Amino acid sequence: MRFMSLNPALAEPLKQVLPSHDWELQGQDAGQAHLVGWGYVMRWSKLSHSVWLHYKEIQGKAEAQLEMTPGAFTEIQTIVTDL
Repeated sequence: MRFMSLNPALAEPLKQVLPSHDWELQGQDAGQAHLVGWGYVMRWSKLSHSVWLHYKEIQGKAEAQLEMTPGAFTEIQTIVTDL
């Protein structure tokens, strides 16, 4: 797996643009985090590759990270750069 930090402000734009690059949403899960925050995980796939968006916000501080199969890294990195 490959990991990439993501500016939390780019999480929403990324969610909107991935389908236009043929990434298909496979699942999502959201919930409360640490009693005072919330978060979600979303997974997209394309061919044999997958990418997960991990997002959490606790006491007003947001964090986001991407986790992906190695074959997805270059394309996802380009998409994020273009945001």
